[in-house]
Amino acid sequence: LASASSVPAATASSEASPAESSAPAGLSANPAGNAAEPAPAETASAAPAASEASQAAAVSEPEPAPASAVAPESRSNTPDPLALLAYEDSRKSARRPLSVVFGGGVEGNSTQNASRRLGASGNYLQDGITETSESTYGVPVTFGVGVRMPLGGRCSIGAGLDYSLLTRSFQANYTAPGGVVASEVHHAVQYLGIPVNLYCNILNTDDIHFYSHAGAEAEYPLANRYRVMATGDVLSTKVSSLQWSVGAGLGVEFRVAKRLGLYIDPSAQYYFNCDQPKSIRTEKPFQIVFHAGLRFDL
Repeated sequence: LASASSVPAATASSEASPAESSAPAGLSANPAGNAAEPAPAETASAAPAASEASQAAAVSEPEPAPASAVAPESRSNTPDPLALLAYEDSRKSARRPLSVVFGGGVEGNSTQNASRRLGASGNYLQDGITETSESTYGVPVTFGVGVRMPLGGRCSIGAGLDYSLLTRSFQANYTAPGGVVASEVHHAVQYLGIPVNLYCNILNTDDIHFYSHAGAEAEYPLANRYRVMATGDVLSTKVSSLQWSVGAGLGVEFRVAKRLGLYIDPSAQYYFNCDQPKSIRTEKPFQIVFHAGLRFDL
């Protein structure tokens, strides 16, 4: 009887072993006979997900901009207008392109101070013409075209071609074929000049541009004519020497379009004594000149 009862027990033990061996792959057998515990698969799969999330956060987070690249207004809740202007100036001073300039100018004139009365002997200006009165000077006018090329930083150089007209009138005795005639005489001198100037930026914004300029100019006399109003005769003399001058001043340019600006260049100009025909420049070599025109950025 004892051996018969032990046979079913052994059978039951052999039947239980297949159940233990058929446990799912995700469960591990407990040697103590307890229920199978889950394998650490969830922990292994959670680690790559966490690393991917941290990498995405690192990519999406922008790097802080350097202090030099931050505009002045972002450094303070109340922006300083002068700091804003300085920031705009530093940003734009180095970006002045090659430009073409079309303009003109007038020179200051004071007839009362420039005129002088001649002595009794007169002044022989041209064969047959003797000046006998004060001169009345017209306002000198200039028209020209030029280019400005940046040199780097705040400076640029400009050169061009100018046409200038100087006029005056006076009373004179004109020796005509029929005798001496008292008449008014109109005198005109025309010049073709090549100015060269250096420009230095002072302050730049989107709408306005301040700068200084200095340079020199050489002018060739194209014509020197006297018209006797009583007879209509025109006499001309040739002048071979160049008129040299130097000048300096300040300028301002107003931006009226994306590539178009309106400029005004007041300056002080000095004309050297170069054996030129009588004009406002020979009487008053120091002149105040006002140039204005349009500038096109290329």
